[in-house]
Amino acid sequence: MKQKISSENQDKMELINMEILQDVIKSIKPMKAPGPDGIMNFTIKKNINVLSPTLLKLFNSCLKTSYFPVLWKQANIIVILKKGKTNDGNPGSYRPISLLSNIGKIFERIIMNRLDKLSLDNCWVSKRQFGFCKGKSTIDAVDNMVSVIEKNKEEKKFTLCLFFYIKGAFDNAWHPGILKKLKDKKCPIQLLRLMKSFLSDRTVSYGKDVSRKLEKSCPQGSILSPFLWLININDLLEMDFGENCTIQAYADDVTVILTGKNILFLENLAEKRFQKFEVWAAENKLTFDQRKTEVVLFTNKHKVPVVNLFFLEEKKLIYNKKSVT
Repeated sequence: MKQKISSENQDKMELINMEILQDVIKSIKPMKAPGPDGIMNFTIKKNINVLSPTLLKLFNSCLKTSYFPVLWKQANIIVILKKGKTNDGNPGSYRPISLLSNIGKIFERIIMNRLDKLSLDNCWVSKRQFGFCKGKSTIDAVDNMVSVIEKNKEEKKFTLCLFFYIKGAFDNAWHPGILKKLKDKKCPIQLLRLMKSFLSDRTVSYGKDVSRKLEKSCPQGSILSPFLWLININDLLEMDFGENCTIQAYADDVTVILTGKNILFLENLAEKRFQKFEVWAAENKLTFDQRKTEVVLFTNKHKVPVVNLFFLEEKKLIYNKKSVT
């Protein structure tokens, strides 16, 4: 049973019923690792009829008060080696994963269902975003890029693709910026307050001795984090870059596709787009990782020209080492 979500009544949070709660509990994976409270999903699912009345009262109280309990915002951190990386001790080779309370994540799923419906009904996420979007995949992102390249080849135009990577995207997501963007999208006030509570006073612990408070980040391992990141980057994808520029993203990987009849035009166009990226990154307290930025030129010509670009604030020369004919 689906509960109607209205954005008209800004001062009242609609509560959940037993059916909605138990549907969410039944959907959770039983063997997910627990957070600091040690409660397993297996235990929750096995005792669903005993626990549901208490959880229903608890979650509805949280909804009424727009409050996300502090205990559910405490995370134990584990690190996993990124795909393709070697165990060389470099912190950048590892991805931190937050082990959060499974009860807290059930509440997150309830919140996420509401945000997801609001987002779909009000087009909160750009069609140019392919990551964390139902019905979309990396294949769709590649197909979209290839269609532009093929069209340009038919028209005897160059295609310059710039592949950007946001440095520590999830870990550096700025909470005030995310909340402002939700407010700008007219997120219901009680839900907005709940999201503020969710993001504030978060702490992480690594082992027994290291613990710190988080002033930013969308914790990897949280149900809500992917959606919050999509909101965070959405205004970049919605910018007007002009008719010779297409932008798309897969989560935090951003691709800019530039079209032109000559290299000088593309170089000038790229410089102007870089300036917009600089402004956006500064406003959102993010940076683009120059080391992971790739430049690829697609052309029909057998003699492939060199593209010279100065990258963002560092003004470092990038030589076009990758070309495809």
